[in-house]
Amino acid sequence: MTRFQTVLLSVLFSCGSCRFQEPVFITSDNLSVKGLSGSILRFSMDSQVYNPTRYKYQLKDVLFDIWYDGVRFGSGKLNLGHDLFPKDTTVLSFDCFFDLKTLQEKQDRILSKDTVEFQFVGEAFAVHPLKKIRKDFAVKVPFGARKFITDAMFGADFVSREIEIQNLASPRNYGLARSNYRFRIGLQNKHPINITLKRFRMEFKAKGTARAFATTTLDTVMELPGLKKVQLPLKAELHHVGLLKNMGSFFWGNGNSQYTGVGSIRLGIASYEFEVPIEKDFDVQINPFQWPGGH
Repeated sequence: MTRFQTVLLSVLFSCGSCRFQEPVFITSDNLSVKGLSGSILRFSMDSQVYNPTRYKYQLKDVLFDIWYDGVRFGSGKLNLGHDLFPKDTTVLSFDCFFDLKTLQEKQDRILSKDTVEFQFVGEAFAVHPLKKIRKDFAVKVPFGARKFITDAMFGADFVSREIEIQNLASPRNYGLARSNYRFRIGLQNKHPINITLKRFRMEFKAKGTARAFATTTLDTVMELPGLKKVQLPLKAELHHVGLLKNMGSFFWGNGNSQYTGVGSIRLGIASYEFEVPIEKDFDVQINPFQWPGGH
């Protein structure tokens, strides 16, 4: 998206054989989901642009379609016309629209790479002291769609850091190699749309280690209402309990224990489903190996 803004401004402010000093794209931020209409997801994005010239530009309109892999993926437009004042920075707001049906069909390919190439095809209109400019454009744009899905839509605060231990079964009921416990993790839907949790899968590792010592799966469907937090009830099986007990105070002592959870969440939006990879560091405020009955 950022490179699109840069290329677009380059196209926009070229006129015939003359080429003026162009406004400079600085950054893009404040990606925010705004709503859902049928299968169309609407989100906004703010972009900061610096005008290094001594001329004032009037950016009137920008309209574009978003294409990926030969399929129209969505569209976008400048929210409001803006003046780009000389030697000044202006925040431009764009409304964008993604088709969830197409996103679902292409999600595996999109999420397999850090960056995929979209094509933006549209028209821009601006007024410069020397002339009015209306330009068609078609540009290929590298876009971090995976980052958008995992960060902007389901970011770091989608899953809470804290694990609330509710019950830990004694290993004598399962043997020395394994045990299980019940716990809860909070899921925060920060968007004004309803989401359905279809499946939650995760394995836990001690922070800084590679071997998983616990796994959990929840296939029960749960609703995540817009702008609400829901507690997710989970049951995990602990592996290699004896090994963990011998790993020292990091696991066995008082205070916080820290784990890394790696897995995925399957979510439904409208009638479309998405598998979202997730990796999260967790804090446990109590001793998870404090066996019932004082063991």
